Amino acid sequence: HLNACIGLAEVLAESGHLVTFAVSNFWGQRLSTYVGIEDILAINEPKVLTPDPNLNAKPDADFTAKRLKELLFMADRTPLDKVACLVSNADNNRFIASIKYLDDNLSNVIEQFKPDVLFVDISDPVTTVIKSGIPWVLVCSANPLRYFNDDCFPPAMSGLPSMGDRKEWKSFRDSVKELQKQRITVFNEYLNGKGVEMLKETGFMLMRESCYLNIYGYPLELDYQDIRPLPPNWFRFDNLKRNKSHLTFDMPMKLQERPGKLVYFSLGSMGAVDVDNMKRLVNILSKSKHRFIVSKGPLHNKYSLADNMWGEGSVPQIQVLPLVDLVITHGGNNTVTETFYFGKPMIVLPLWTDQYDNAQRVHEKGFGIRLDAYKCSEEELLNAIERIGESLVRAGHRVMFLINEQWRGRLTKYGIEEVLYESWTENKESDKNMALKAAMSAKRIGLMTDRSPLDKMVAYWGQLFPDMTQKWPKTDEMIERYIDKLCPDLIIIDHVVYHTSVVKSGIPWVWVCSCNPLLLIDDNRTPPHGSGFPIDSDENEWKIFRQTVKDVTIESSKRFNEYIIARGLKALNDCQYFTPSPYLNVYPFPAELDYNDVRPLPPNHYRFDNFMRTHNDVKFEIPLPLRDKPGKLIYFSLGSMGAADVDNMKRLVNILSKSKHRFIVSKGPLHDEYSLADNMWGEGSVPQIQVLPLVDLVITHGGNNTVTDTSTH
Repeated sequence: HLNACIGLAEVLAESGHLVTFAVSNFWGQRLSTYVGIEDILAINEPKVLTPDPNLNAKPDADFTAKRLKELLFMADRTPLDKVACLVSNADNNRFIASIKYLDDNLSNVIEQFKPDVLFVDISDPVTTVIKSGIPWVLVCSANPLRYFNDDCFPPAMSGLPSMGDRKEWKSFRDSVKELQKQRITVFNEYLNGKGVEMLKETGFMLMRESCYLNIYGYPLELDYQDIRPLPPNWFRFDNLKRNKSHLTFDMPMKLQERPGKLVYFSLGSMGAVDVDNMKRLVNILSKSKHRFIVSKGPLHNKYSLADNMWGEGSVPQIQVLPLVDLVITHGGNNTVTETFYFGKPMIVLPLWTDQYDNAQRVHEKGFGIRLDAYKCSEEELLNAIERIGESLVRAGHRVMFLINEQWRGRLTKYGIEEVLYESWTENKESDKNMALKAAMSAKRIGLMTDRSPLDKMVAYWGQLFPDMTQKWPKTDEMIERYIDKLCPDLIIIDHVVYHTSVVKSGIPWVWVCSCNPLLLIDDNRTPPHGSGFPIDSDENEWKIFRQTVKDVTIESSKRFNEYIIARGLKALNDCQYFTPSPYLNVYPFPAELDYNDVRPLPPNHYRFDNFMRTHNDVKFEIPLPLRDKPGKLIYFSLGSMGAADVDNMKRLVNILSKSKHRFIVSKGPLHDEYSLADNMWGEGSVPQIQVLPLVDLVITHGGNNTVTDTSTH
């Protein structure tokens, strides 16, 4: 909790805000080293919370280890067993006394400091904050499942798969609800006495979200927004990482000269107090050929490390993570989000609570491996290190592209093998000019005109697409021959027509959707693909648009389905020319532009910010005619197809010639049919990836590659 709040405080302080912490004495001294934290209010712990004097004492590490073992937290028990231990051993009187004490102290703090906004990272509602009238932000520093008790998700602290048996989910939730019933009753009596709305009996967390703002730190790639969009007033950050710029870390001498990958091993300060388990795991890791930096925990003097290891009671994690190749962790939220920030694969050994959920999410999303902290064998752990260390860090796959004449010689520089397919067209030269040919076809049917989006969709689906699908069997037959010849392990397709040859091959296949994701996922909660409708526009217009396009495609769709059935496959839905892969579907689109706030992603669908190629072999400098001219530098491109409409390009170039700014222009395949003005430079094709970092603004047709590339820069 504190580390996440420190990360927030650093950002707020950098923005010029005065940040004050109200924490217990135990944590006060740890905050003094962080820049920007002006005041630290140390709240004394209450002297008497329970009649048992042993529980009132400030626990040391030995006491904590003993107590955790008594509670069976440090044991080979199920996640539900550990939740039951946590609840059944909790003292409700002590709990209410601590909440009351916190309430009373915060009341004095608020009165003294009169803050403009309050940030609260505590799972229980604080009545003083709720009743203060001051805007407050709930900071959620645990796995987000703890805050979203929704039947769409697996229950918090269960570690159950997000695609798992929902009967198991319900059984876990019902059990936790029953366990929590007494505590919720006691807490509701306290809330009622304070004049605060009581909690509903919904689950483990006695939490009330803020009506102002709720934030949490969790990487988008691991988050659950593919299952359900966020509720109002909830915002996600990739992490709430602190900088710890006051700390430094150099690679220990004993590890510098050793061979092998560098691995960071930490079970957190609480997990490390189970010395017996730490000894067991250290013994296994001692047999690895790799090197280990170990966070030994508060009982660090009770066990020793092997020759391939270095460690201390506490190591500066933020400084260590950039140096290592792999992280072995208990799955605490801070460690998971920080490890993800530095792009390191993980082996997660969860011990309790939300660590199970983090471990499962890392595992099922493919960013690491989940193992049992108490049961994992020597073979399992060592093999996992080898598997991740080699496979995830260095992929090294052999890649072949099946291409036409247009792309010959253009891919080898990327390390890609070119396989030139046999064209079934009569005119081989036409294959070399497919971009221009496609542009001319689009212009012929009216796509390059001042017509409505619906008119253009009708023209495309009604004229161009039926012609393509009519010729498709020949393409399908050709692809089938090459699959038989090349025997690939995986097939990746970026096409909007169903490949029966690929589906029938039995080889796993990935559909790459390089268009706007509305094409990939046609959901009634989003506008139809190609419409350009705003997300908050009239849904009746959406319905009319979809139905009109459907009416145009119904006949050609039937003919295409006849072909699919003849190939021995199940017909597609009416007016559908493709279907997502049952294995994996990926698309590039920035999270800030995506539609996951409106509808979750379906199973097996994954988003990337972009699919931007590197183009490291290409250099570009601002052309001499533009270097000494004043004004902003602007990149203008309508894509190879859009630029084929020479009349419109001339019109736009004429307008831009009257600007005081400078322009780099991608002129397109018909570049020799028009000239540029004095404030411009351009060629038929310019290296877009090299140009984008140099310019101040981009004028584009909105092609998906250009949008994602521009967003990246």
